[in-house]
This record gives sequence, structure tokens and C-alpha cells, in this order.
Amino acid sequence: MDNIKWQNGINKVDAVSNRVRNQIKNLFFDEMKKNGFEQIDVPFIDYADTFILNGEYHTMQNHYKTIANNGEVLSIVSDLTPALISTSQDMVEKTGRLCSSIETYKFLPEINKRRNEYQIGSIIYGISGVDAEAELLLATYDFVKKLGVLSPKIIIGNNNVFRGILNTVTNRNESLDRLKRIVVGQISDDVDYACLQSLSPLMNIEGKSDIINELAEKLSNKQSLDGLLNLFEICNVLEAYNMNNDYVIKLNYLGENRYDNGFTFAIIDDKQQLLAYGGRCDCIKGRDKVNCVYSNLDVDNLVEFAKEKNIFDYSSNTIILAIADSRQAIITARNIKSELCKENMIVKSLYAIKNNDVINVMQKYSENVVMYVDENGKITHS
Repeated sequence: MDNIKWQNGINKVDAVSNRVRNQIKNLFFDEMKKNGFEQIDVPFIDYADTFILNGEYHTMQNHYKTIANNGEVLSIVSDLTPALISTSQDMVEKTGRLCSSIETYKFLPEINKRRNEYQIGSIIYGISGVDAEAELLLATYDFVKKLGVLSPKIIIGNNNVFRGILNTVTNRNESLDRLKRIVVGQISDDVDYACLQSLSPLMNIEGKSDIINELAEKLSNKQSLDGLLNLFEICNVLEAYNMNNDYVIKLNYLGENRYDNGFTFAIIDDKQQLLAYGGRCDCIKGRDKVNCVYSNLDVDNLVEFAKEKNIFDYSSNTIILAIADSRQAIITARNIKSELCKENMIVKSLYAIKNNDVINVMQKYSENVVMYVDENGKITHS
């Protein structure tokens, strides 16, 4: 019988991608720490109800689950943001800034998506208003620029503009999922069609803050107008930082997640690749209302960018230390390594290397400086 692997199973990254991913994570955490964020570890597995936002119990079907010894359901993290929000509720401070990373697992992945995804992100919790939204957006944007992305573009939106129109047409509070289906043309009934007709004039509108007044004259419901006001305030912050050329308003950008609730943003490169995204995700956890804004990195795209640009190529400061099989060689090599590390060099040691193998080692590691310590402690290098 053939050894058939689980279709669409667990993805494993190669060693190079893993190394680059770790460097991106470290750079992101360093940037967020400068902005007052606390780096934490979120639990890999927790009580299932800690991951439920806005009473959406149906989303639990997307989790890998097991049963605790007290009979309650435990769940593996499927999304970093709910895990961070849950952790924030357990912290002493009522407001704060957290960042973390974790491998997440979905039982039912979306079409063309993997079951597992490495996520890196942050939240500001317990704070409402445009100040927190702008702070997290700008911190994420600064990280992307420090990574080496030239002229990244910010897309900003507020899904309340379209949700207000949808709710007015249907006369009830509709889900973001339904709105997204209508926007991409998935029409299932006459009501959906009527909603699409109402949204169509605004579907492709984009620009700067000067389009907001004109839009406000076309809309009358409070939810849409509140969304426009939020966009106007965000634009004011960006323009105050002389970032007029760095952003664009797109009304049809509704966010990347089901819990996006108002302001949304995405950061893309000149190839239109998504690099980071986030926005407001105020939610109900249990009986508590949690004000929250989040940002996530698109780790896969950032890894590919960093590899393409050789951003984390450390071959120039990596020394290959080839060591002969003798006590004297080991002692000498240890002293050499200690001195090199003081100079912030990276040292990889190879053991029991014979004289006639040194040429092969130098050829294999031709991009690096290779130092050889022979049996007598004598040093030669490439």
C-alpha cells in the first residue's frame, strides 16, 4: 500500500526560510519594543471559549480540539489575534500593548490556504479612537521600511462605510462575511442584488482625504458617516507626518479577517504584494467588551522578499572554523572563537577535519572565510 500523505497537510519550511523568518520576527519585536510593546508568549493550547469573539461559536469548527481532564474543551490556536486578546484579559493592566508570534493551525483551511501558518503580530487593547489606530499603523509601517522595502504603500479603509449601506438596505445588522461575498459578486437572492446596486457607485472609489467630503454628501446613514469621519481623522494624522504620497483610501478594502470592525489597513510593496495588515477589532469576549486594534505580518511574503533581496545574508561576517581532531586544536579554536564572537562575528565550528579535507571545506564554504586549526594549533585560512 502506498504511503499517501494527508492532502493539504502540515507545511514545513526549509532551514533558510526558517532562519530568515526568525530574523524578521526579531526585527519586528525590536521595533515594537521601541514603541512600548511587551513581547509575550501566548499559550499554544487553551480553553476553547477563550478564542471566541463576538459569540461566533461556529468558528470553533475550524479548531483542532481535545478534552481536558475536567471535561472542558481545549483548542489549539488558529489565529494569533484572538489569542493575544484573550491574554490581554488576563493581564493586570486594563490597557496595554502586546506582540507575539506562534504557529497556528486550522482544521478547515480556506481555499488555496494551508492548515498551518506562522503568524507574527501585535495589538493595542483597552483603547478606542484614532490615536491607537494611527500608532499601530505607523509602527508597522516603520518596521516594513526598516526591513528594506522601498516606498511601501498604505491602503486604508473602513468597512463601516459599506456596512452602513448594507444594513440600511436590509434593515438589520449584517455580517462582514455577507458584505464581502456581495462585494466580490457572490449574489444569492434579490436582496443581495439590491445591496450590490447600492454599493456599486462607491465600489472603485479611491483617493486622498479630499474625496471624503464629497462622499459624505452621498451618504445619510450614521454608520457610514462615522466610517468616513474615522478615515478623515486617520488621513489627518498621516498628512501631519508628511505621508501624503504614502497612502491611498480604498472604500472596497474591507480587511483580511472576519473580526475587522471599522478601520482597516494593508501595507503593500511596488509589486502589490501584501506585507502587513490590520485594523480595529473591537469585540465581545464573554460578557466583556474589548477595545482593540491589531496588526499582522504576511510572513510568507516578507520571507520571500527578504530572500530575494538578500537582506539577511550574513556570509560576510560568518567564519567557518575547521578544527583538527586533537586537544590542542580544540583549545586554540575555543580561544579564536571567543575573540571572534567579541567582534560580533558568527562562528560555525566543524570538528575532526583532516589536513587533506581542508581544501574541500574551503570550496564548500567559498562564500565565507574558512579558518583551519591543525593538530598542533597552527592556524591557516582561506
